[in-house]
Amino acid sequence: MQKIHLTSEALLEAMYFIAKRVKLLDADAVVAIERGGLPLATFLSAYLNLPLERIKVSFYNDTERRNKPFVDLKGFDISTYKKPMFVDDLVDSGDTLNYIKETYGDVPYVTICSTVTRQPDVFYYNKNSDEWIVFPWDAPDDGFDWKFAEMGWWKNLPVDLSKK
Repeated sequence: MQKIHLTSEALLEAMYFIAKRVKLLDADAVVAIERGGLPLATFLSAYLNLPLERIKVSFYNDTERRNKPFVDLKGFDISTYKKPMFVDDLVDSGDTLNYIKETYGDVPYVTICSTVTRQPDVFYYNKNSDEWIVFPWDAPDDGFDWKFAEMGWWKNLPVDLSKK
């Protein structure tokens, strides 16, 4: 599988591209699909001055695939809004997109990346199914960036982190 590292600059370009197009959808709320949809949804909520809600939809239990997704509405009541816009980081299998459309009807669905098999209403990058997108906020493979830690950034903070 080929890893595509999305730079912060490319991500910002994608977010503005998407923001300009979603204005036409006339949504009245932004619903982030946790966790991947949170960065884009937060940006769109601020850019469009719309309320931000969140929902979790997961087809996996650790590494085991489920037939039906685990769904946590996070206190979200869709009937509060006339046209909520659902936002995720990418569409790969299309399962989450299909679930949202089947459950909530013809609501707008927006992502940064999408495969060609099942496309959302608005997206920026058309990815191949053999590509793995690495976003700027993704943790490195070892789970910790040692180069960043070696810089000793915490030594110049105005607060002493060693004390509670």
